[in-house]
Order: sequence, then structure tokens, then C-alpha cells
Amino acid sequence: MRIRQLQCFVAVCEMGSITKAARNLNIAQPALGVQMRGLEEELGVVLLNRQAGGVTPTEEGKLLLIEATQIIERIENLKRRFNVAQTTGISIGLPTSLMKPLGGSILARIQAVSPGTEVHLSEAPSHTLVANIENGELDVAIAFGESTGARLISEGQFEENLYFITAKGSPMDAPGPITFGEMSRGALMLPDEKNFISQLIEDTARQHGIDLKPAYRIDSLQAMKDVMRKGIAQAILPWSTISEEVEAGELVARLIVEPHLIRTLHILRPVGVPAATVSNAILSRLRDIVRDYFAHTKNQVRRISPSNA
Repeated sequence: MRIRQLQCFVAVCEMGSITKAARNLNIAQPALGVQMRGLEEELGVVLLNRQAGGVTPTEEGKLLLIEATQIIERIENLKRRFNVAQTTGISIGLPTSLMKPLGGSILARIQAVSPGTEVHLSEAPSHTLVANIENGELDVAIAFGESTGARLISEGQFEENLYFITAKGSPMDAPGPITFGEMSRGALMLPDEKNFISQLIEDTARQHGIDLKPAYRIDSLQAMKDVMRKGIAQAILPWSTISEEVEAGELVARLIVEPHLIRTLHILRPVGVPAATVSNAILSRLRDIVRDYFAHTKNQVRRISPSNA
């Protein structure tokens, strides 16, 4: 039995789906299924109830889940304790869309409250940041999307709407909002399947019985903008990523309704990270930076109160 197997098992139980867990762990679904069956064979018990709608742990699986979670947490705590003994630095992850507006402020404010602290900033898609927090590669991250799990402390900060984006003068250019059903009939391009926005859109389509088939999968935001400007396809994006193009008249943003598509920004950190690494002063500065940035955006964002975080 390997630690990686236990981590995979915990992820499957938390997600309630081998498919979703494989996507989140960035491994092939068949390979994850093999790992779960191998774990069952090694222990000689059935760990998962497999049904059409997903998986749930058996009684034996619930027992393993408790033990596995504790084992993983103890190992991660040891790693972090050894790391803190060797360095006085902090590693912070940001989604690509927020690195430019927030990166400089983070460096300046952390140096103001903790002089001499070595700050390492990295950017990645939000789903990658969550995985990096869970495996101990990051001390704290600012990320979008669902962020659950026993090994994470998640503070919801803001919610923001997603918009349907199309070229000025295209057949989909019309005043007012657009329904999810109407939007799905366009030539839609989505990011990689692991991207939170893609997961949100595809889950919403399934819940409403809509057969959504994206015309393109494009991970580059700049490439998506170029495709939209040429009228080849449309996209679903937050205001912060396309505000300049919309205000310049190059693209049109229509609010998606029936239902609204909403993403949430979180500040994440692993359970058990020592205060010497992520102090309350540093966390407070990160909250202030996020609040100040969204306070000056023209997008309709909603701040999440601490009681609801």
C-alpha cells in the first residue's frame, strides 16, 4: 500500500466520483479505477459502492477513509515542519488572470509586515493551485472554483458572474442577458476539461438535460480572444478577463441567466501549516489585497461575509 493510493482513495470519496477524482488528480480514469481495485484486493474488502450516479464508501471504506485522512495529514505536517526548519520563505499561488493585478501588491505588503521573508509567487490554473496546496507545494493560494476537502482551509472571498462573450456584430450579439439554453446553441469554445469554468458549464448542462458539445478546446486566453474577434466561436469568461476588449468595442459581454453561472474566489491554505509560515498578518494582507482589487472592478461581484465563508 502506497501513500499515493491512499490520497487517491480519499479524493474519490470526497468527490463521490472516480471520473471527477481522476480529473482533479490529473490522471487517467482507468488508471485510477485500477488503483482502487488494487487497494480492495490488497485489503481483501470492498471499499466502494459503485453506482451509476457515482461512488460512496462502504462501511470498510469509511473506516479506511478516517485512517487514510489521518495518515496523510500527519505526513504532510511532518513535511511542512521540516520545510519550515530549513527556510523562512512562503510560497503563494495565483491564477493567471490575477497575477498581473495582484502580484506586485502581494510582494510589497508581505515585505512590509514580514521584512526579510522570501516570497515565491507562482501562477497556474485554479484547479492546479488546489492540487498544489493539497500536496504541499504551496503554503497559500488565491484560487477560483470549488475548494473542499479535509486537508484544506478555505475562505470564500468574492462571487462573480460569468458572461457569454462574442464578437461585435456577430449573430449572437444582442442587447440584454442570454439564457444558458440559448447560449449552448452557439459555437462554444471551452478550456481544458480540468478547468473549473469548463466543469461548471458541463455540470450545468447535464443538470438541465442540455447536450453541450463545445466546438473547440482552447487553454490560451489570448488565443480565445483572437478566435472571438474573428467571429469563429464564442466563450464563457469572467468580466475581469475581457473588460478591456468589451470597453474598446471589440467584444460583447452578455450576462448568462436561467441559470446564472457564478464562480467563487477563495484563499486556501493546508491544514496544519505553522503560523511561522502563514501568519495572521500575511493572511490579513492577502484579504485586503483581494478586497481592494475587486472594490475597483466594474464587474458585479459579491463579497462573501466571514460567517458564510
